[in-house]
Amino acid sequence: MQIQEQIVKVKSKGGRPSKNKQLEIRKILEDHFEKGESASHTSQVTGINIKTVSIYFNEFTESLVESSDTDFITRMIVAKEFALYRLDIAIDELEKQRLRIEKMIELHPNRPKWLDLRLSLIMKTAKLHLLKFEIEANPRYSRWYYQDNNHKNPLVKFWSRRIRF
Repeated sequence: MQIQEQIVKVKSKGGRPSKNKQLEIRKILEDHFEKGESASHTSQVTGINIKTVSIYFNEFTESLVESSDTDFITRMIVAKEFALYRLDIAIDELEKQRLRIEKMIELHPNRPKWLDLRLSLIMKTAKLHLLKFEIEANPRYSRWYYQDNNHKNPLVKFWSRRIRF
């Protein structure tokens, strides 16, 4: 058996509640929202109309999404830069290995094993260069894409449309 929270009912002729009453409702709904309760459950427990609860919950969700938008973009930019850095390290390492193989080929030109290994290193290096280019050329997680062009982060927009109560 669920106990309904007490909301002070003020006899009125209907319409919008007073500012104080709105703040009281907002505080009660924020508490339920922060606990992760659904809008329908909160409506049943508090006795507040489901449409009112949904309006407030959607407002809380949008506020949450907007505040995390900047954090998300910053994390994606840092992750992109870190991935590019790691790719540079891997490319440098493959290049060092290729140079060692080139020396081995000069010393032992009749060994096809060294030629196959050199070809394999060249292919791996080319793939890493292509991956690096794709990451660099992709504007999605570029600080200029979001800051200079006033674009909204598409993933945040996607989730904000789907997290409705």
